[in-house]
Amino acid sequence: MNINKSGQRKIMAPSTVISEENLASAAAFLLMLVATLIKVPFYPVPFTLQTIVLPLLCFFLPRKPILKGLALFALYRTMQRGFGITLTIGYIAGFFLMAYILTAKTWERSFFKVLVKILTTQLIVLITGTCVLALSIGVTKAFVCGFLFFLPAEILKAVIIMGIYKLFPLRFKNSRMER
Repeated sequence: MNINKSGQRKIMAPSTVISEENLASAAAFLLMLVATLIKVPFYPVPFTLQTIVLPLLCFFLPRKPILKGLALFALYRTMQRGFGITLTIGYIAGFFLMAYILTAKTWERSFFKVLVKILTTQLIVLITGTCVLALSIGVTKAFVCGFLFFLPAEILKAVIIMGIYKLFPLRFKNSRMER
């Protein structure tokens, strides 16, 4: 509440300016959503581009907007499925771990170290997804269909991500948002 010079209260309209952080969060949410829409149907979970989009977001955006965008994405996906445990909820949980690890301040510029970090986080996503998937379809089937089946694709995605990383080596340098 503001008071003007004559002592009267002045009601101010809420600001319509969107902060850079909220804009980045919305962009993270929308890009993850688009990555979900581009899919190849497989059983029991589809092949999507989310594990390409998320590391790329982590190259260019700070942690907080990415995690906020992921929270919106997770809420949207659970609302879409009726707030129950779905076959993909473990993979979505793994996305949070991936984003947290990839946005750490200890990023290395070494090509090999970045590749190892990306492959490690992709394995984390596969492991968390497979663990939840095992609750529904059994351990053996989940391991084969939810982990082994996707492993070659994740390695290919890591190569694609590293190609893009090589094209844009200066990450975070132009961002005015704090990490």
